[in-house]
Amino acid sequence: MYASVKQVIGWLGLTSFLVGLDIGSQNIKLVQLAHGSANFSLQHWGIVKLPSPHAASVPLFTRSIQQEALQTLLKETPYRARRAAVAVSGTSVMAKRVRLPGMPVDQIRQYLYEEGQQYVPDALDEVYLDYHILSPSLTPSSEQSLEILLVAARRDVVDARCQIVKEAGFIPTVCDMEGLALANMYTVMYGPQPGAVMLVEMGARHITICVLENGVPWVLQDSSVMEGRGCDMTKRATEQDFRETGSSCEMQDHAECSALGQMVAGEISRMQYYLAEHRPSLALTRILLCGGYALVPKVLDTVAKRVSCPVELANPFRRVTLPRKAQDELLSLAPLFTLAVGLALRKIDEP
Repeated sequence: MYASVKQVIGWLGLTSFLVGLDIGSQNIKLVQLAHGSANFSLQHWGIVKLPSPHAASVPLFTRSIQQEALQTLLKETPYRARRAAVAVSGTSVMAKRVRLPGMPVDQIRQYLYEEGQQYVPDALDEVYLDYHILSPSLTPSSEQSLEILLVAARRDVVDARCQIVKEAGFIPTVCDMEGLALANMYTVMYGPQPGAVMLVEMGARHITICVLENGVPWVLQDSSVMEGRGCDMTKRATEQDFRETGSSCEMQDHAECSALGQMVAGEISRMQYYLAEHRPSLALTRILLCGGYALVPKVLDTVAKRVSCPVELANPFRRVTLPRKAQDELLSLAPLFTLAVGLALRKIDEP
């Protein structure tokens, strides 16, 4: 699994999975997994819809609203499942591939905190740094040049996210990057796959794109193209359309649904052009749509018609045994839980 932005607590000598908390702008999702002999089982799940941002009496996504929703989830969560993994995204976090000079692997972190300013736009004392080694077959004494995936996130944003979770009663243990949570979900649930895949997380406020090549992240990108558009569509959705969960399963305005699909297809096409220029040898084998807006009617068909690659909805429950009573509901909403599952796959003892 890939480096998290911030490991909030130290070594605990434990190997249990964390509770994955996907704190979105429309709802908050919770997933807790247990590892079986070959697959996983879903120990607990939950989703709380946040008040409509268009309600005049409700402040826009305030801390109190998020805390209340988290507390609602906590009340239904087993007491021992309090350690949580959360994620941040947008302009507050960046990830890039960096080629470092030869050095022992155990000196990388110190090097980044001393020389990392050349790779990060913000002041080093304003960000958390983490990394994942991409170069194969490196030993702790290796002196050869190596490539890493460098992740940097603004301290104020990470600390604020963790504080909300803490005040709600959870124990914030790992703060991840949304794109890396997508990568975790895919590598674990879909297994080793040759070629490249593009994961597209469609949220109400932004789109996160993660491109993996042979299981290794090549591009991680956030786009604010959804800013405002998601909220407008939410306003036109009926309560039945949201199935009490906040997932955009059916919209009243089908023209708007098609427009959303065209917009997402445009973002995917731009990424394909970028890859063709900077990584011409990379061949996409599939595109997976994730997030609540992947469930909007016509989006999947519209995207599939516009891009030259097979497109399908992500299923983060591919290797998860689901509760029989909730199986149909969870499978119908599977893309909505992509991030939560990716975060729930974190382990307390991971570096």
